[in-house]
Amino acid sequence: MNWSHQSKSAHTDFCFPAARPCSLTVLRSSQHGFTKGKSCLTNLIAFYDDMTGWVDEGRAVGVVCLDYSKAFDTVSHNILLGKLRKCGLDEWSVRWIENWLNGRSQRVVISGAEFSWRATASGVSQGSVLGPALFHFFINDLDEELECTLIKFDDDTKLGRSGRYTRRLCCHSA
Repeated sequence: MNWSHQSKSAHTDFCFPAARPCSLTVLRSSQHGFTKGKSCLTNLIAFYDDMTGWVDEGRAVGVVCLDYSKAFDTVSHNILLGKLRKCGLDEWSVRWIENWLNGRSQRVVISGAEFSWRATASGVSQGSVLGPALFHFFINDLDEELECTLIKFDDDTKLGRSGRYTRRLCCHSA
């Protein structure tokens, strides 16, 4: 299997294996989670630097912090597979991922007490290598067409915008 990885300035491309040259950008530079050379600390520093720079210029700044509840568990398989197809991942690979996602079950064990197995209809496994990669791909397009600073660390997202008027600070689509 050929996993393509190449760095370009502050942007890293990670790609799914494919028979042809890889063109699938899975992680944007806005993602700091599970990214070589980036961390929770680089996420905070980059965002803080942008926001304080605007404040130092005397601009009004608006910030929204998001933390998705049970984010890995609520990934829609249909939406994820649609995004994989839309970006050009070959059908064989999409079907392989679909088979990996479907038919999964899970249970909880607490202090030796085992609960019954339950089928999972959504979500990606956090305890795998592929699960977090698919989650990042699922949320990768959050920053498309937004006119604001957006920085992600896994499922934690910060949006910031500056302007002269605070009522216009909301992140509007382009």
